[in-house]
Amino acid sequence: MKTAAFFDMDGTLLQGESQLAFLVWCWRRGIAPRWRALRVIVVYMLYLSGIERDAVRLRQVGFELFKGLDVSKINWAGEEFFKIHLQSRIRRRTRALVRSHQEAGHLLALVTSASEQVARPFANSLGIEILVATHLKSKNGIFTGERQKPEPYAFEKQGLVLKICEEQGICAESSYAYSDHHSDLAFLEAVGYPRVVHPTNTMRRLASERGWKLVDLENNDSDSFIF
Repeated sequence: MKTAAFFDMDGTLLQGESQLAFLVWCWRRGIAPRWRALRVIVVYMLYLSGIERDAVRLRQVGFELFKGLDVSKINWAGEEFFKIHLQSRIRRRTRALVRSHQEAGHLLALVTSASEQVARPFANSLGIEILVATHLKSKNGIFTGERQKPEPYAFEKQGLVLKICEEQGICAESSYAYSDHHSDLAFLEAVGYPRVVHPTNTMRRLASERGWKLVDLENNDSDSFIF
C-alpha cells in the first residue's frame, strides 16, 4: 500500500491564517459586500476576545460572505490573493519538507478548512496532488451560501483523511500528518506518524503527553527532513 503525507495549511505550512485575511482582502477591494464583511470581522473579533466561542458559527458567517457572488470572480480573487498576500507567508522550510516527502515517493495531500479558492493556489505552488478544502456550493455559476458536507474541520477532517486512504490505497498506519492546532487532534490521530508544527499551547501539551514529534519549519537550516 502507498504512504501519504497529509498537511494542514494555516499555522502549519503557512504563517498565520488565510481565510479571514482573504475575506478582508475581498472587502477592501469591493469584491464582497461590505456590510457582510463587517459582520464577519465583528464576529471574528468577538471570537478572538473569548466573548464568542462558537468556531462553527464563525465559519458559517465567514463563508456566507460569498453568497450570490460569481464563482469565477472569486476563483480569480483567490489566485490574486495568493500571489499578493499568501505566497510570502509560506514557512521558510515548507518547500523542503514537501520535497522530502516527494523524494520518498509519498502521496501528498493538503487538508484544510480554508475554502478551495484560497487553498488551491497554495497547493499548486507546492506541487501537492490532492486538495481537500471547504467546498462552497454554487448554482449556475453563483455561490448559494451553503457548504458541502462533510467539511475538513475537527472530527470530519479525520473522516475525510480516512476516506482518501481508502480510495487511494493508502496505509494510514505508515502515513504522516502535520498540524499546529489542537482542533486537529483527530486528524493527527488518523495516521501512524503525527507531526506537530509550531503548536498552540494546548497542542504542545497534547503532543508531549502522546510523545509526538515537534517540527520546526522556520529556524533549522537543513534543507531535508528525516521522518
